[in-house]
Amino acid sequence: MEPIYMTRATLNRLKDEAQYLERELKTTIAEEISKAAALGDLSENAEYDAAKDKQRTFATKLQNVMMRMNRAQLIETLSISGTTISIGTRAHLLNLHTGEEITYTILGEGDYDLEKNIIAYSAPIAKSLMTKQRGEVVTIKVPAGEEEFIVMNIEKVFN
Repeated sequence: MEPIYMTRATLNRLKDEAQYLERELKTTIAEEISKAAALGDLSENAEYDAAKDKQRTFATKLQNVMMRMNRAQLIETLSISGTTISIGTRAHLLNLHTGEEITYTILGEGDYDLEKNIIAYSAPIAKSLMTKQRGEVVTIKVPAGEEEFIVMNIEKVFN
């Protein structure tokens, strides 16, 4: 299986989410199922069915979180050159048509923050930028069509 790249902060958020889901499954949801079962006939017990559905939903979410944690590869531990745009780098670009400068930070799936131009490595913009070096021109698809940028500088996000 392919690793899922993420920062330590995202991995910690996943751990917290897993603990929450486990706690809910073992306590709150288990109590809901028990109370609903005590109401009698399970074949026509809407409360019981709802509690079991909630249990399945939480169990599926927990399974997904655990899978992501097991496949996690911390970006902070990667060997990053800083000469090529990759996961864990910040790319400083210049729009060749408008002269506008923009910086993208390429991190993991759970790390993105569009207001700060932090994008996931799987995002279309990141895919366009990957492997580019300083001085190269890259075409990026934007809502209005395509724009050409030159890579002005590349820096590592983590030292």
